[in-house]
Amino acid sequence: MSQLPDFEARWAHFLTHFAAQVPGFQLDAHNEPIYRRLLAYFTADEPTQAVQGLDPAKGILLLGPVGCGKTAAMRFFERNTRTAYRTIPARDVARRFLTEGFAVLDRYGAQAFSQRSYGSGHGPDHRHPVTYCFDDLGVEQNARLYGNECNVLAEIMLDRYDRFVTHGMLTHLTSNLNAPELETLYGDRLRSRLREMCNVLTFPATAPDRRK
Repeated sequence: MSQLPDFEARWAHFLTHFAAQVPGFQLDAHNEPIYRRLLAYFTADEPTQAVQGLDPAKGILLLGPVGCGKTAAMRFFERNTRTAYRTIPARDVARRFLTEGFAVLDRYGAQAFSQRSYGSGHGPDHRHPVTYCFDDLGVEQNARLYGNECNVLAEIMLDRYDRFVTHGMLTHLTSNLNAPELETLYGDRLRSRLREMCNVLTFPATAPDRRK
């Protein structure tokens, strides 16, 4: 965690670092509130988290229109000092199911743990839940394997929810869909669990497509 004296000083430091890493980056009224909340979350700034209504025990569900910068934001924070993670396109996970089968569900869901050894052979290893960011939730298609259709991401999210409850497993997500659209696509059962698992951050509908 940064030793800067307050959030505004940390924010100024972030802007300098971000500008160096992302040439042409523009901060404006559409994205500044999002980046401020992400910075507070990923630097474990508890006072600012409380003011922003962020729960550090939950992951991030980042919503917004196409091209507004969701993926870029989550990729920038991957190597944070709180809990590092990997960003994986949701469609890639669905495609892997077609070639690797149900093992993919376990890899990103029920068995998404790393082994951490404490000491040189003295004492047991401890399983540590692996954090992932699944990018573009909702664009993937249901996958069919040997005649069986599977909503791959929905199954993974349900498994990760169970491990969120039992082990504190964090999951981050981005999506172009809004909350009602996610519920229509995945059902109210998963939507309810996503609310429990994630802090929901939403870019305004007027946020521009920055790819243009």
